[in-house]
Amino acid sequence: MRMSLSKFESMLKTNSIYFFDLVEFEEIILHYLDTGKHSLAKKAVKLGLEQHPTSVDLKLLEIEILIFDNKLEKASQKLRRIELLAPDNEEVYIQKATILSKNGSHEEAIKNLKVALIHSVEKADVWSLMGMEYLYLDDFEKARLNFAKCIDVDFEDYSSLYNVVYCFDMEKNHDKAIVFLNKYLDKNPYSEVAWHQLGRQYFVLDRFSEALTCFDYAVLIDESFIGGYLEKAKTYEQLGNYEDSIKNYMLTLELDDPTAFAYVRIGECYRKLGDLESAIRFYKKSVHEDPFLDKGWILLTEAYYNQKDYQKALYYILKALKIDDYNTFYWRKYSDINIKLNSFEEGIKGLEKCIELNDCSLEIYTALSDALVCAGDYNDAVKILFSAQKHYSDSSEIEYRLSGLCMTLFKKDDALNHLIKGMKINYGQHIIIKELFPLVFQNPDVQKLVLNYKVQQIIKSDNGYEIISESGKILCKEIICSVPAYSLRNFIDDRSLIVELDKIIYSPVDVFHFGFEKKNIQNKKQGFGVLTKPSDEKSYLGILFNSRIFDYVSPKGKELFTVLVGGERQKHLCEMKPIKLKQLILDELEDLLGHKGETIIDNHYRWAKGIPQFNLDHSDLLNAIEDFKNSHSNFHLIGNYFNGVSVSDCIQKSRDLVKILN
Repeated sequence: MRMSLSKFESMLKTNSIYFFDLVEFEEIILHYLDTGKHSLAKKAVKLGLEQHPTSVDLKLLEIEILIFDNKLEKASQKLRRIELLAPDNEEVYIQKATILSKNGSHEEAIKNLKVALIHSVEKADVWSLMGMEYLYLDDFEKARLNFAKCIDVDFEDYSSLYNVVYCFDMEKNHDKAIVFLNKYLDKNPYSEVAWHQLGRQYFVLDRFSEALTCFDYAVLIDESFIGGYLEKAKTYEQLGNYEDSIKNYMLTLELDDPTAFAYVRIGECYRKLGDLESAIRFYKKSVHEDPFLDKGWILLTEAYYNQKDYQKALYYILKALKIDDYNTFYWRKYSDINIKLNSFEEGIKGLEKCIELNDCSLEIYTALSDALVCAGDYNDAVKILFSAQKHYSDSSEIEYRLSGLCMTLFKKDDALNHLIKGMKINYGQHIIIKELFPLVFQNPDVQKLVLNYKVQQIIKSDNGYEIISESGKILCKEIICSVPAYSLRNFIDDRSLIVELDKIIYSPVDVFHFGFEKKNIQNKKQGFGVLTKPSDEKSYLGILFNSRIFDYVSPKGKELFTVLVGGERQKHLCEMKPIKLKQLILDELEDLLGHKGETIIDNHYRWAKGIPQFNLDHSDLLNAIEDFKNSHSNFHLIGNYFNGVSVSDCIQKSRDLVKILN
């Protein structure tokens, strides 16, 4: 081969004419194609056809070059002539398929590849091409089956192995991918590629311990396997083992040229370890390695921002904006930093840029309004809020801000109207006025409205209902009332129903929310939770395994549990000091879960009136409610004091009500 190449290139230099047999020409042409020397390949094809004008193989190589040059019509014309001469040549149909594929006719390409398969001796190449065509059609199952056939022929066809796994990934069928890879490893146990891919599947399923075992095998087989160390590092990071994560990221830097990605991840691990100085050092290495990595610049921004070094944070956010000045998150951060530096003009500029880039979120509008207030531009702040109302017509955040601004601008009536509107939408957010306009909040008229917005009575009228409070009247056609029984009795005028509501006994309940590191919990059995009976002699009524029921309620590597205590059975527990009760519950929880280490979430709520009890005369209450409904159309009662006390019961009542209202 080497002698033929030397001879051929010498011929080109000297313009001499040497004879090459057909096989030599084919080898020369394929060599040039494989090495990317297409001009030399073209010359070899031309000279080859001059010496062997009837060679179908050389003509097919000529067509391959034409296709590469995107001269598809010319290639098709030549291919039609060759098909007449060699209808049984598999390469004819492969090249036809290639042209059809380039034109987007993937189904027709597959038809031709099926014909090629009939005439093919070595079918793996054709299966591989068919797999790619099915990928273009997003038919991942058929693509996968074709790539799998290639692997059956050649177990070291890692390209096809990657493609099989890719298909499983696109189908989100990770469990089947695991089965496939395990079968593959049974036959080829020393494949670092397969172990690596198996680990990736476990990783996606949050089965990090199993993933780690696979990556360990991968690097054991090939100590220079960078991908294995990289995945190990990512897995340790998910497990919260940041020290080992750093070690493995460092190994990737030793085995190959440093990457900005590795530097960023090392920096993030140090940040999570609380070593912000080391984190900053590696963030700087990442941007030194890749100055166009805006993620590195933004991480530096956040690091200095958290240190309250706003001048440095400003320096780095400007670096990020130079790379991507269309990123509204960056402009929002730019604005936030400038406002911290009392540079309100630049802060306003950043938020206006967000709106210009079509980030018209309520948060942006309110932040811009607040920045204008800080700058003393009250009238412009009002204009911005009125603009925001075009997009958010029922926003209490806007109404409360307008209330504060109008009062500041001595427009008292407008201010009070906006305040009332805000309270109607969301009473609890009136704190906005207290935080942004403390002097306005102290105004007696504002205080009177805020403090007395308590429903006193609901009166039925010809046009619906009047909700009476000290702040005034609210007229409405329909009422949905979900208040507890002891509140409902205070503002309805139905004596019979009030009598029944007063009979309801509420038992106290204490609710604890505990969060733990997942790695610190021994009992990892899946389930909804546990309920106790008196004979269990437990202090808790029940435990919900929140993070095992819903995978989105806690971060990766964390577990969340809700514990309910008290009730009618153990009222006395709700009279204990919270700290003693908490320790009692944690001790019993440890017996159940085998947890070790400190809690990372520790919340406690005490409800003096927690759970309504359904008495033997509950049917009297139901009859009274039914009579009330009959005499008060469009006054809808929902709650947990009748027809089921559970959350699911209340949800079902709400769903039933939605059907009625619709």
